[in-house]
Amino acid sequence: MSEPTNQENNIIESVEKIFDNRRIYNIPEYQRGYKWNEEDVEALLNDIDKFEGGENKFYCLQNITIKKQQDNIYEVIDGQQRLTTLSILLSYLGETDLLNKIQYSIRKESGEFLYTLLKEKEIDYLDNNLRYNDDFYNAVKELKQENKDYDSQDVFHFCLAKHTIKIFFDKFGNDKKESFTTKLLNNVKLIVNDVSSGNDVKGETIFKNLNSNKVALEYYDLIRAIFITRVKKEYKESDIDLAEKRIKIGIDIDNMNIWWSDKNVKEYFKMFSGENNISMLYDLYWKCRNNSKSESNNNKEKSNNEALFKYLDGNTENTVFKEVVRFHNTMADWYEDKEIYHLLGFIGKHIKKIEIKKEEEKNKIEDLENIIYIWKKWEETNTTRESFKKELKKIIEDDLIKNIENENYLGAIEDPNKNWYYQENNTIKLLVLLDIIKILNNKNINHKLPANYFSVNGEDIEHIFSKTPNKQTTIKDAIENIDLIVNLVNDDKYKGELCDFVKDLEEEKKLKNEMTTLHSIGKLEKYREVIREVPCVHSIGNLVLLDSNTNRSYGNDSYIDKRRIIIELYEIGDKYIRNHTSSIFSKNVNEWTIGNIKNTAEDIRKEIEKFFGNIE
Repeated sequence: MSEPTNQENNIIESVEKIFDNRRIYNIPEYQRGYKWNEEDVEALLNDIDKFEGGENKFYCLQNITIKKQQDNIYEVIDGQQRLTTLSILLSYLGETDLLNKIQYSIRKESGEFLYTLLKEKEIDYLDNNLRYNDDFYNAVKELKQENKDYDSQDVFHFCLAKHTIKIFFDKFGNDKKESFTTKLLNNVKLIVNDVSSGNDVKGETIFKNLNSNKVALEYYDLIRAIFITRVKKEYKESDIDLAEKRIKIGIDIDNMNIWWSDKNVKEYFKMFSGENNISMLYDLYWKCRNNSKSESNNNKEKSNNEALFKYLDGNTENTVFKEVVRFHNTMADWYEDKEIYHLLGFIGKHIKKIEIKKEEEKNKIEDLENIIYIWKKWEETNTTRESFKKELKKIIEDDLIKNIENENYLGAIEDPNKNWYYQENNTIKLLVLLDIIKILNNKNINHKLPANYFSVNGEDIEHIFSKTPNKQTTIKDAIENIDLIVNLVNDDKYKGELCDFVKDLEEEKKLKNEMTTLHSIGKLEKYREVIREVPCVHSIGNLVLLDSNTNRSYGNDSYIDKRRIIIELYEIGDKYIRNHTSSIFSKNVNEWTIGNIKNTAEDIRKEIEKFFGNIE
């Protein structure tokens, strides 16, 4: 009875299983010779040695690709180097019952010598200078004397591998050999990619395809291998149907990877995942499927990709790929839906954990990672698209209530004397939310807020009316500024203080000149104190987000000059101007007054109130 192929079994096999079966691994003539050097063998030994084995943990030594030739003989399309090295290592460790599994189609003397090498497990055929010693020549004599090809690359590298293994274990006692052997047999595994069924392509062709761009396998590669290989036959056990289904799965995975590799998609979803490309999909799927109870949360050294791979390796269910595809389609749906895109993006950037009250445990609050909580809401049986959007809005409003003046956050927005400038996080949230509201209110344009603008992106919180004192502020600047401020305020007492300070400056101007700096005459700090009390300056109605370089290029210019500079800079097209900022500097006024500030703050309150007004 021949060994069954691996297409309906787990494709991950331990070293013990690889060698403890009826398979004979044939190295075909198109394969290169055995070439692992000292560094390759040492790297393998060190990796296995450092790996902390244990139940349900294993070290994956990439993959081998095999194709049945006849009965229990399998052509090794890819993996000759790993299989040969493992054979030599098993021999040295005394696991001789697992050997004699490799044969060579053309370099028969290589196979014969390898058999001799494996049989004499204690013998080292190289000296410390890596030259053949007497034991090597004695071994050669016992073989066919007429064959003079024993100094071929195969044979030397066989000997070099065994020499490297011996040197490695000479540093340790027998206990090391025993523990290492247990770990090697049980915790070191390979992916067995059996391409026998439904594939009449020659092994040499497959070999060329596999090796044309060989790279180390990542967990997303391993997951892909499981999805493609673990496919049950359908339609009367037809090999053609099986092959077609595998091809379709491969195409589906490639298409998903193309979507997740888009730079805009990656920038957006990195708010929810630290992975990249299709690894983002697997990471988010595993998080949401396990409701924050994934392996990565319980065991910090594991990623969700690794946890998903190990789950797939240990379970035979075939539903996961369909679940992943459905999850991908949902993420793509959210991304394409203009409203969900913006609400979810805001939450992803500004609300990392969502507090939920556990109904079964009174007064107990649990934090859930935002994407997990949101997925649970989407999956609830009574969820419609509109109710889902309302739920996203509620998450945002609850966060505003919690962080801004509690229940009276709308009053805080409208209050002209509320100091928003020094509440940087809350101010950024509110200004970004205003961008989103303006985009969503414009139903005729499919414009989206760029993903990297859900928070500041090289921008400052800028005062629309701003006369910030600095060491370059002159007497002339200060007098002109105070004259403007006097026209803004209604407080007679405060106006009197301003006028008194102007009189002092007029006297200084007579002694010096109007271009003398306040810093040089010791008046800068007093000036700062005087204008710090100007009402409405730090109101949300007087603040916008502007590119830092743009902001600093016009300093304390008037509103009309700022508007001109901003329009000129952004018309060039290499800077993004935010929707709320654009709406502010589109106002047809020559000067920004206290009335404009108050009206803008009131308009903002109305916009926010209307936006959340339909949440029940």
